[in-house]
Amino acid sequence: MYVGSRYFLPVLLSLLLTATFIQCFDNPALEIVVVIKASTASVTTGYFNSAIVPFLSQLYLVFPDEVSNDKPYYLRISVNVGGETLTWPQANLNSQKRSEYLAHLKTLKPIESNGEAEGNSRALTSAMYTYYDSSVAINRITILMTDKVLLTEYDTNNAKNLRLISDQFFIIGIASKDNPTFYDSVQAASKLTGESDWVFSSLESASNNENGISTQIQKRLSYDLRPCRGLIFLNEGTTFIEKQTQINYADLQNHLFQFLLYNVAFSTDTFYDILDDKFFFIHPPKVGEFKIRTGVDDVSIYNNQDTVYKNLAQITDRVQLPYLAIVVLTQADNMTNVANTMAAMSHLAVDPNIDLFVFDASQNKTVGQNYFKEIVPANNIIDVYEASTDEMSVYYQKIIEPAFNRHMCDGDNATPPPGGPTTQRIPTTTSGSSVTDFHCLVLILLIMQAFL
Repeated sequence: MYVGSRYFLPVLLSLLLTATFIQCFDNPALEIVVVIKASTASVTTGYFNSAIVPFLSQLYLVFPDEVSNDKPYYLRISVNVGGETLTWPQANLNSQKRSEYLAHLKTLKPIESNGEAEGNSRALTSAMYTYYDSSVAINRITILMTDKVLLTEYDTNNAKNLRLISDQFFIIGIASKDNPTFYDSVQAASKLTGESDWVFSSLESASNNENGISTQIQKRLSYDLRPCRGLIFLNEGTTFIEKQTQINYADLQNHLFQFLLYNVAFSTDTFYDILDDKFFFIHPPKVGEFKIRTGVDDVSIYNNQDTVYKNLAQITDRVQLPYLAIVVLTQADNMTNVANTMAAMSHLAVDPNIDLFVFDASQNKTVGQNYFKEIVPANNIIDVYEASTDEMSVYYQKIIEPAFNRHMCDGDNATPPPGGPTTQRIPTTTSGSSVTDFHCLVLILLIMQAFL
């Protein structure tokens, strides 16, 4: 049946608007990871069921009434229980409606243990691996519920990473057989979180209506920090690439984060990080707190390039951002497991929502050998052997930045929370353009007016 323009265009506009909305907001506004250090050796089942579970039940009001495939979810949560002497179970982040969350809480109980050690090392590790395995957002809250915090814990790798990956890191004191009160741990907990206001000495103080956990979560949700663009810098990170080239590449990123918008999903990784499943996005200003790795003397990393790109493709499928720019510092003239590696890279290269750029650090420049030219546009392969940081910056501004800026959307302009870091826009080069969803909407309306 023929449909005239008078009927077709409004339908088309509706579809375009719906697609635009889903494109910008199909990822969650917030992720919450709750880890509870509670074993039968330290916490009684009665206290757990009468105090801890009811406290967690109060959080149900921050969830939507229902979650379905046709309604974008905006909050994902994981609640895990374990001790310091046993490996914690896996508890991935999931989008849940209220009834599902409350039903899950009823299944929780202290983990069986004959003894309990001091410290929260396993709890912090569990939280980090939950983010590694299932995080798709950049706006995150971590909640540690424990009976004691040690003064030395703030300086551990997992503690540093949790402060980096979490927008807020709360600690709530719970009563145990050995530590009926949490007051002696408040100072250590403040060091661990980095903020004294994020430490609650009891479940009662954490339930406070004015500044308790539920209120803090609601405030965080109100900023609606859902990104629509991601920028990944990947470094082969082996000794086959000159150390100075890798340092210059890291310096480029440390300079770049100052100009990226707060709500861009940013990640900096080595091949080792991808192989070890330790990928996560952060807000660009937090790059300044992150030590970018350079040089890993491990040939096995280089020999597993196919697995690196396969894992990276799985990550991009999981996060489902409307647009990703991926920059890889590697050697274009040297590739292992060629057929499998190129197949894995092709998955990234053919994705219409991904732009792949190669910073070629080849030293030997083997004549006629450039594996990436079969997959990546020639203009996206950039020779950076012996390139300085300034030269890399020029390459970024001329080649990568214009492509990245063409995918701006309203989500980029989300307002950072009060007191949070702010950034300015990347200076736009004359070779690029910035097109927002609002501009697209205006254009569509003008076209409609011309036809109607």
